[in-house]
Amino acid sequence: MPISLLTKPAHLLLLAGLLLAAPSAQAQAQRAAGPDRPADFLSPSFHKQRRELLRQALPAGSVAVLFAAPVRNRANDVDFTYHQSPDFYYLTGYTEPDAVLVLFKEPQTVKGQAGVTEALFVQPRDPQAEQWTGRRLGTEGAKQQLQVQFVADNKEFATAGIGWAGFAHIMYSPLATDVRDDSRDPADLYNLLASFRQQAALPADVNPVVAEAQQLIQQRGLTGAARLVPYLQNLTQTQPALAQDAYVQGYLNAKTDAERQKAVANRPASRFDTQVLDAALAQLREVKTPRNLSSCAGPCALAPWASRR
Repeated sequence: MPISLLTKPAHLLLLAGLLLAAPSAQAQAQRAAGPDRPADFLSPSFHKQRRELLRQALPAGSVAVLFAAPVRNRANDVDFTYHQSPDFYYLTGYTEPDAVLVLFKEPQTVKGQAGVTEALFVQPRDPQAEQWTGRRLGTEGAKQQLQVQFVADNKEFATAGIGWAGFAHIMYSPLATDVRDDSRDPADLYNLLASFRQQAALPADVNPVVAEAQQLIQQRGLTGAARLVPYLQNLTQTQPALAQDAYVQGYLNAKTDAERQKAVANRPASRFDTQVLDAALAQLREVKTPRNLSSCAGPCALAPWASRR
């Protein structure tokens, strides 16, 4: 026979009352943050400020491009639980795949809209797919909840009319190379990456290991030569591309300080860079704001912004 509430101790009655009241309070908090956005997420204004700070750190005539993390397949038609790229989440608050963020140092015209400094291309709503993967924000949801200046369907990335040829510097995080091509989706991450390579005329021989080595030479080639030279020599043993790079080898072959200084200054000019953006983001994320530290009401170690890796 069920026990009446009247026979329960006072502290249990209080607990029951709190549990009954909790859904209402939670619903009110979520309505304030957006119908699909948990109340303890970082606010759109936080991400917007991060984008603006990063944009200010970019050199004149530059554009920064960041892609969402790839979907990782576990077995056949079963994928791992999706985890967004921490940097991408840090700048957007977007938790879905198949998206690209573009930040312009100077305002640009995108799809006929002038004065654009930030553009986010996201996956569209798809009721059939959402039965399996959960509800998507879509373009309208992203506009309302993420407050990015320009938001469009990811299929429009290839036809957005971004003037890639006019940028003095094209900065991007190292591109994923193990991305599966979904033949049913013309704008999945595989196609977004291919479109970026084609539109920006990205050289096919861009090697992230070589780019990092060249950046290290630029940063530490003179003051840190005692440690950098043996490091690069060892790395060359496992990275054949370094042995074929004239700039790296010119630095390693330098014997005097004067020769080393000349070698450091002799880096070949390139519009493409995978290191500056990563360094700028790392510097930006070193400084934590109060909102950064107090936004998570649950197990923060599981949150996308908890760490970069």
